[in-house]
Amino acid sequence: MMIQASFPRSAAIVLGCGEVGSAVALALHRAGLAVVLVDEADPAWHRRGMAFTNAWYVGTAELEGEGACFCASLKSIPSILARRMIAATTWSWPGVAAGLHPALLVDARGRRRRGTEVLRGHVPVTIGIGPGFVDGENVDVALELCAGNEGGSGGLRADNAEAVDANPPFGVARSVTCTVAAPR
Repeated sequence: MMIQASFPRSAAIVLGCGEVGSAVALALHRAGLAVVLVDEADPAWHRRGMAFTNAWYVGTAELEGEGACFCASLKSIPSILARRMIAATTWSWPGVAAGLHPALLVDARGRRRRGTEVLRGHVPVTIGIGPGFVDGENVDVALELCAGNEGGSGGLRADNAEAVDANPPFGVARSVTCTVAAPR
């Protein structure tokens, strides 16, 4: 089923609507990509206001002034993306990818909710956030979540800087050369 709309933006799929997935979706959306956030029905709802999870329960969600709208069908995704909102859905990511042909797939589901599937090769660029991802094997780029130092906030670490040194079709990527930590 082809759901490609007439919007000119490249698409990205983010798996997981928790805090990490929502932060990634928000950053990609603000960078100009058309973002589809995919999660299961009744996702964990730990911290209201810190993620787009409300979209699964009340139909819409807002995070830092940006909106997400739940899409019960694949056909509704393009109209939400055309309105410059993040589309939220329970549809399988392969089904969404088959229709949108995304440039990027980011898995931010966390270890307990993630399967053992190999994401690499299904879309041009795949990124895995958290443990269990291996550069060049199950994803193109693996980012590890790091615990904070001495009670500080955590961050992300990419051990293979060459893996993200590219100029993909959806924009310019910058190399990650060391730990990228959250602001203190």
